[in-house]
Amino acid sequence: LAACGDAEPRAPEPSWSVVAESPAAALLSVHGSSASDVWLVGADAGDGPLVLHWDGSSWERKSTDLRGALWWVQAHADGDVYMSGSDSHVLRYRDGTFERLPTPELDTVVFGVWANTRDDVYAVGGEQGSNGFIWHHDGESFRELPLPDDLPTGESSDPPGFFKVWGRASDDVWVVGALGTVLRGDATRGFSIVSAGGEDSLFTVHGDANDVAIVGGFSNGIVLEDHGQGLVPIQPDNPDALHGTHIGHGWTYVVVEDPDAHCARARAAG
Repeated sequence: LAACGDAEPRAPEPSWSVVAESPAAALLSVHGSSASDVWLVGADAGDGPLVLHWDGSSWERKSTDLRGALWWVQAHADGDVYMSGSDSHVLRYRDGTFERLPTPELDTVVFGVWANTRDDVYAVGGEQGSNGFIWHHDGESFRELPLPDDLPTGESSDPPGFFKVWGRASDDVWVVGALGTVLRGDATRGFSIVSAGGEDSLFTVHGDANDVAIVGGFSNGIVLEDHGQGLVPIQPDNPDALHGTHIGHGWTYVVVEDPDAHCARARAAG
């Protein structure tokens, strides 16, 4: 210690570690409102969808009393947690209780949910990359929103499926999906197409007050970024499919599908 003098101690290098494992059911989404409020959701191995909660000291499995996979989760600082998945499930966890919000359909997959407030909730999904929908919950019930007339269509002439929804504010909501579809709008004004310049599926969208990032692709990864001047394609360092993204602290984080090892990569936004 004497030899160190007045040198500042070095902070440990950040590293990845395993915090939860599920051999029987895949983990499909993670979100949290703080370091002591983290949620993991996933597939159904026969005893209901996997829902795990971290309270800062231990993981606890939560029972939803439903069947089917959960594909997405969003946690709020006020304690509300929103989840969506198969069989048109949109769940809200509040005060220790799960509530299934009534939805327009009972036989589709809700791949994404985003809640701005308790009376401003969006859900999106579809089946096998088609028959996409956008639902909006006003605090009382969901209603299906109209889609743009000029949406791209597949071989069956059905609208593309939608995979994720995220909003910067109540009047600035983004939806991404199959056939390179990007929509922007809100429940009041409606949605319009944002030119993305491709036809590969786009799986996730996220952003902050200034930037938006969208990722997707199959054999070749796709990254689109908007810094206020429209979507611009970014060539990722890794060409494999990109399934998830999150913007935070000046970085765009992406989840890379690697045939040998699933991992997370990051690149500086902008």
